[in-house]
Amino acid sequence: MFGEWIRAKRTELGWTQKELAIRAGISRTFLSKLENNKVTNFNCFSLFKLARAFSIELREMPLDKIS
Repeated sequence: MFGEWIRAKRTELGWTQKELAIRAGISRTFLSKLENNKVTNFNCFSLFKLARAFSIELREMPLDKIS
């Protein structure tokens, strides 16, 4: 699922949830909910923020894993 991908990418980079949240400009609580697949209804702006924080293009994200 998408949340597991976010967690894997974050840990691959050696970042804490707090670090990624700051880099992406989202709350750590929201990030935690994303990683635990407790948020499935979020806007594309959040996706852009995460992609930018990971220094990747949006098309590189596994959007097919969003349920």
